Amino acid sequence: MASLANDQNGERRASRTVSRKIIVLGFRGVGKTSMVKQYVDNVFIPEDSYVPTIEQSFKKSIFIDNVNIKLEIIDTAGKDEYATFSRSSSVGAHGYIFVFSVNSKSSLDNLIKVRENLLNLIGNDTVPSVLVAQKCDLKQREISDSVAEDIARQWNCPLLKISAKMNVNVSKVFDKLIRLIEKDSGLLQPESKKGCNIL
Repeated sequence: MASLANDQNGERRASRTVSRKIIVLGFRGVGKTSMVKQYVDNVFIPEDSYVPTIEQSFKKSIFIDNVNIKLEIIDTAGKDEYATFSRSSSVGAHGYIFVFSVNSKSSLDNLIKVRENLLNLIGNDTVPSVLVAQKCDLKQREISDSVAEDIARQWNCPLLKISAKMNVNVSKVFDKLIRLIEKDSGLLQPESKKGCNIL
C-alpha cells in the first residue's frame, strides 16, 4: 500500500501519483458547472449569473488512501438527446458523472438518451459512473427519489443527491466515482460496507 510521508515543510507526500480523467454530462442548466466549481474552487455560481458552458477542463489534486490523484474534470457543454459528443467526451475517460436536476423531468429524460448515445459511441454496455440528483435543496420537485433510485439500479451505479449551492455531498460524488474507477486496480483500500449506495 502506498505510504504517506511528510516533507521538510510538514506537507503530505504520497509515494504514488496517478492521473484520472472524469467527464461530467447532463442537460443544459442542471448545475454541472456549479457542481464542478464548488468541488474545485469551493465557489458557488448563482443561477442568475448562469452562462451556458462551452466545454471546460478543470484540474484538482486530491489524496485518497495516501495516493495522490491528479484529476482532469471535463465540464461538457449542456447536451440534449440528439447531441453529438466531442472527442474529449469519450477518449481517455476513466469515469462519468451523469447529472440531472430534481426540478426538471426533461433533464432526466434527456440524460437517459445522452447516456445511451455515449455507450453506443464507446461500444460498452456500462462505464464507471455516478448518477447525480442536483439541486436537492429545492422544495419544487419533478422527479421523485424512487424514480431516480430506479434509474440508478438499472444503470448499476450509485445515486447521490447533492446541492452545489449548499455544498451538500459534492465531494462525495468525486470520491465515489474514483473508488469505482479503481475498484479492481488494487490502488485504493476497499470501501467499507455502508449498506446503501444512495446518499
